[in-house]
Amino acid sequence: MTSEGKEGFINQRGELVIPCRFDGVLPFSDGLAAVSLGGRYGYIDTSGALVIEPRFAQAGFFKEGLAAVRYAVDEWGYIDKTGQMVIPP
Repeated sequence: MTSEGKEGFINQRGELVIPCRFDGVLPFSDGLAAVSLGGRYGYIDTSGALVIEPRFAQAGFFKEGLAAVRYAVDEWGYIDKTGQMVIPP
């Protein structure tokens, strides 16, 4: 859902469940969603709490506990659900 240029999440009934406070969002995958704040990406859980601070230039979906993230041009690596780099760029 988008409101005043910010994005959030609604449930299947159309009710706002995570307020519109993000610059951009990706759908939830593996329990987390990538969100953009101030030009950087981090991840939230289903309650809307930031679980991985926005520090990535780009972020992907979690699958089997890992997500691809980009630190800088051509510097991709994989993080786990705690934000720890498990496969470095």
